[in-house]
Amino acid sequence: MTQPAGLKNARHQAFLTEAGLDVSPYGLEPNVGRLLDAIRRHSWLHPLRGGRIGNWSPIWSGWEPLAHNRTVTVDLGVARPIVGTVSFTETADLSGGDVVHRPASVYRTGSLEMLALTTPVGVDDWLDVSADQPRFVPWMWGVVAGKPVHLAHLHAAPTRTQAPVPVIFEAEVLWRNEKRVRPWLTRLWRSLPEGDLDWLFARGVHRDGTAAALRLRHHKPLFELSTDDGRYWSVVGDADDLTRVCLLPYQVVACSTDAEALVRGAPQVVPLLPARLVKTVLGYLGVCGEPEAPSLFVEWAAPPRGKPGQRSAERVMAALARANRLPPLPFITLPMTPVLLMPSTAAPDDAAAIALFLEALRARTGHVHRGEMEAARAAYRETQPKVSALYRSRFGGPVPLEQPGYARAGELPEVRALTLAQAGLAVATLLDAWRSP
Repeated sequence: MTQPAGLKNARHQAFLTEAGLDVSPYGLEPNVGRLLDAIRRHSWLHPLRGGRIGNWSPIWSGWEPLAHNRTVTVDLGVARPIVGTVSFTETADLSGGDVVHRPASVYRTGSLEMLALTTPVGVDDWLDVSADQPRFVPWMWGVVAGKPVHLAHLHAAPTRTQAPVPVIFEAEVLWRNEKRVRPWLTRLWRSLPEGDLDWLFARGVHRDGTAAALRLRHHKPLFELSTDDGRYWSVVGDADDLTRVCLLPYQVVACSTDAEALVRGAPQVVPLLPARLVKTVLGYLGVCGEPEAPSLFVEWAAPPRGKPGQRSAERVMAALARANRLPPLPFITLPMTPVLLMPSTAAPDDAAAIALFLEALRARTGHVHRGEMEAARAAYRETQPKVSALYRSRFGGPVPLEQPGYARAGELPEVRALTLAQAGLAVATLLDAWRSP
C-alpha cells in the first residue's frame, strides 16, 4: 500500500485515519476489514479498479482467474471499474499482447475466435495486418460479417450492457473533458526544459499498429521524435501539436463516427502518454470522487515491487501540477492481495479450507519483520488447504476448462481479520505453492 505524503485535506485525512492507512509509529497496522468498511462509509470516495478493453463477460460471470475484478467492483462494492483502451491486441499464438482480455477476439459458439484485423489507410483503402505482432487497439478494426468494425467500439457495448455496475471508459473521460485536458498538457510541454524527455516518453505506435521504442526531445519551441535511438529525428511540432497527437488515440475511441477519418489522417508515429500522467489527469478530473470532493487518485492494483519507476512517476505528477498551478494530487494504491483471497460460490468448500490456512498464518505472524515469510510457509505446511482447481488458478495454477455459469465472492471473516501485510504474505505463499512450473 502506498499513501501520499503531507495530506492536508480533512476528507482525505478522515478516510486515511478510519482506514488505518495513516501509519505512524503509534498507529495501527492497516487491517483489511477496517479498510473495506472505511471505503463504504466514505460514499464520496470511488477507488478505481482498472482493466483493458476486450472480453469482460467472463469477469462479470465470476470466472477464474480474473474473478477478483468482479469481486472488488461488484461483490465487495469497494471499487469502480475503469476500462483502458490504449492497449495492444493478442498475437495469434497468444505469446504476446493482451492475452487476458483478448481484444482481437470475440465469443462464437461459446469459445473465443480471433478476428481478421485491418486498419484504414490513405483516402479509402484498408491495410490487412497479420496477428504475428501485437497491434494498437485504437488503430485496429476487426472483420465481422465481412465488414470492418472498430475493436474498441465492438467491445464497449457488451462490456457496458453485461456489467452489473456502471463502467467508466478512460478515453471517454479524457475526451469529454478535452477542453480542460488539452491546456493542462500543453502547459506541461511548454514548461519542460530542452533536451531528451526519456523520463516522460518511452513508447509510441507505428501507423500499422505495431509498438515503437521512442525518444522524444524538446528543441524550443518544437518537439522531435526518433524511433531509431536518435540516429534520425522527425519534427512533431510545437506544444499544441504534441498535445493533439498524444490525445488522438483517446479521440478515436471516444468519437466512433469520426474514428476512421481520424486514423486515416494519423501521423506515421504517435507518442503514447505515460500511464502515470494519464492517471494523474484522471485524478484531477475527479473520477475517484463525487463532484464536490477534493481531487485525488485511488486505485486497487498489484502491490509495487521495489518501485523501480517511483521517482519518475513522482516527477511526472509534480511537473503537471507545477506547470498548471494545481495542488499536489494525493495518489493512493491499495493492494489487491486481500481481494485475491476471497473465496467464490463456484466452489463452496474453498471457504473453510482457506480459512484454516489464514487463521494459522495470522497466529504465526504479527508485524512485518525478518522471518515472517518462513512463518507463513509453515502455516501452509501445517494446514495444507484442500481447495478447488478454480481457486488455485488465481495463484498461477492451470485454469480449468469447465467454469460455472455464474459465481460471486463472499467476504470471508478470516480475510477481514488480516492486516494488509499478512494478506500479502498469504498471497506470496500461495503463489509459491501453486504456481505452475
